[in-house]
Amino acid sequence: MKLKFVLVTLYSLIFFTAFSQTENPASRYTSEKFEKYYNAGQFDSIYAIFSPQAKISLPLDKTKAFLTNLKNGYGNIVKRAFFENQTAFAVYKTEFEKRIISLSIAADNNNAITGLYTRPYFRTSRT
Repeated sequence: MKLKFVLVTLYSLIFFTAFSQTENPASRYTSEKFEKYYNAGQFDSIYAIFSPQAKISLPLDKTKAFLTNLKNGYGNIVKRAFFENQTAFAVYKTEFEKRIISLSIAADNNNAITGLYTRPYFRTSRT
């Protein structure tokens, strides 16, 4: 009986360790900067931490328009919590003043934003 308990416990630990996800330090740092600059309305500062490739894909005028629309529609970020990793993106359950959305941020080793997008937040069994 003890052996069975030990085996079940061991398998459970392996399963949860294998499937648990942790937030990448670069993603954490970059998402904190994003939130700080976003709430302050400093969209130029967000653009300044884009990677060169991201600046080509999302020029300053489009970045400002996207962030202005986001802020006008949802307000400031009230709470942000790491949810999961999806490919190169860290996904955050992000509570704004008016709505909760999924905010996905990809960051490189230099803490530069290499990708950024939002989508509706869908509640799952994990949250």
